Amino acid sequence: MTPARPVFKPWVPEWLVRVTIFLVLLPGLFILGIYAGNVTEAAGYYGIEPADVQFSIVIYYAALTSFFPLEQRFLSFFATKHYFLLGLFLLTASNLVFYNTHHPAVFIGLRFLEGIFSSGVAGSGMTLLFSRLETSRARTMGYSIFYGILLCSAPLSLMLAAWLLTQYDFNVLYKALIYLQVPGAALLMVTMNDVRIKRRIPLYQIDGISFVFYAVVLTLTGYLLVYGQQYNWLEDPRIRAGALTLFLLLGCFLLRQTALKRPYINLTIFRYRNYRIGLLLLVVLYVCRGALGQTSSFLANALGLDPLHISYLMLANLVGVILSMTVTARLLLLNKNRRLMWLTGFGLLAFFHGMMYSLFAARADASTYVLPLFIQGLGVGALMVPVVSFTVSAVPAAVGPSATAVGVVFRFLGFTLSMALINFFQLLGKSRHYHQLQESVTQLNPYTAERLGLYRQQLLNGGLAPDQAGQAASKLLGKAVDLQAQLQYFMDYYALIAALLLAVMMLIVLFPFARRTLTYFSSRVIPY
Repeated sequence: MTPARPVFKPWVPEWLVRVTIFLVLLPGLFILGIYAGNVTEAAGYYGIEPADVQFSIVIYYAALTSFFPLEQRFLSFFATKHYFLLGLFLLTASNLVFYNTHHPAVFIGLRFLEGIFSSGVAGSGMTLLFSRLETSRARTMGYSIFYGILLCSAPLSLMLAAWLLTQYDFNVLYKALIYLQVPGAALLMVTMNDVRIKRRIPLYQIDGISFVFYAVVLTLTGYLLVYGQQYNWLEDPRIRAGALTLFLLLGCFLLRQTALKRPYINLTIFRYRNYRIGLLLLVVLYVCRGALGQTSSFLANALGLDPLHISYLMLANLVGVILSMTVTARLLLLNKNRRLMWLTGFGLLAFFHGMMYSLFAARADASTYVLPLFIQGLGVGALMVPVVSFTVSAVPAAVGPSATAVGVVFRFLGFTLSMALINFFQLLGKSRHYHQLQESVTQLNPYTAERLGLYRQQLLNGGLAPDQAGQAASKLLGKAVDLQAQLQYFMDYYALIAALLLAVMMLIVLFPFARRTLTYFSSRVIPY
């Protein structure tokens, strides 16, 4: 439905409209990146484990994802301007509570509500953005702009958080998020009319039961993937109870969707083959994208870089994303082959992981890693818009909202699966390498004696007493062994991701030929 008055006032130029939408969306995108890049700092501030901070990220993502299908009902009921301002007010209120509390239970519970508030702002922002892009050319540019902002928000939020945390306490980040919301809110009040972008539908027959099922299923999925390895999976009663509840609620949710006349999620979207392929590619993309966090861990733990210098290095990744998405958008507008874009993107990511595999070392120049980070940005930027546009365009427009909502779910699954894989390799892989190295580090090993003597001499030259120097040298050797075990873990994980990417590339190349072969044989009459 086209409103009698435009959404924005007549004097507002189009560039200011886009700047306003950008400023409204940016703080919500920063919320996810601030926690993901500062897990240790958040854990220390709230007095919780790093896994608990990871779960807070997952529960935020789960709330945002589960509320996404319901958000459109509220958007159609409220005037767009009022709905935006309500969402920004609720986000501001939640950040004020975060700023003034240290309680872990309040932190975890409010993170879920914050996800719902962010879903309202992000969903309405996307709807408003794409409602102004009527041609396929404009929509391609819209996808590029939105997902470009999404990808660029991670390094930008990392830089903002690193700069603030070098000078202030952790809770100042919440004050910064509040300040970031002010320009967008001010522009909304000045530039927008009190109109709706959709026909007003009263808030009746809202499927709250499906929302609860959906939210609990996604939250339990995140809980199992974050804590499963830590609790030894099914050996722990909490994991068994969570898994059983997950399958029961998932079954209830699916049965309910098949019985409802207007389902919360239209399951017919899974009938479309290209849509299923797109979802799998999204999961692979987000699993591989999550491996970038291990590069940050390596730069911090092995090279000793502080978060601010790591954020400077991540600017190379930001430049790669922007350059790649600009080129990819142009290629999509020219209707170039998407499969070649996929192969290019996955190939660049495979090259990044292979390159990093050979660059993991205890001593290296930080500038060595600028090129690999740039290549990773190129790979992610080359994949995001082609994969998302291919997935969404694979279903009819009538079920487009459900397709978009499920696409967000699979991005959530890729994100949490990446966390689970990292936790698995971190707890088991690093421990295995550490014990193997310990077996070789004995007093009978001449290399061990030589290294201990070197450490001891350096400490003596530094003025340490002889008896203290011996003890300190043993501790330094233990740290060196732990660092080598961590490097081996990084190499194992990146080798696994590189192998996964090569397998995906092979499937992309072979799938059309296999499909044509199957079609050819299925059309022939088999005599026996």
